[in-house]
Amino acid sequence: MTVGYYKGKRIIAQPKTKAKTRQRLSDDVINQDEVKYNQLQNKIANDKIDDIYYSSMEKLNEMEGEILEKIAKEHKRYVEHSAFDDEDNYK
Repeated sequence: MTVGYYKGKRIIAQPKTKAKTRQRLSDDVINQDEVKYNQLQNKIANDKIDDIYYSSMEKLNEMEGEILEKIAKEHKRYVEHSAFDDEDNYK
């Protein structure tokens, strides 16, 4: 046991009580049917989340493609009709 000092006097620590284990109640038993049902519900929810994610990524990629096409067209138009062409007589 551990020896300690309290107000200058030597004391011996009291033994500590051990935690008692409690017995399982009937409610503590895991219901396997409920576990399977919850797993099925989680799978359905994950499938819905995946569908939403993939559809939103598809829309995002389509919009990104349209934006890049517009930028490429504008760049091509700008390169073909540059303001410096008239000044330098490159045409």
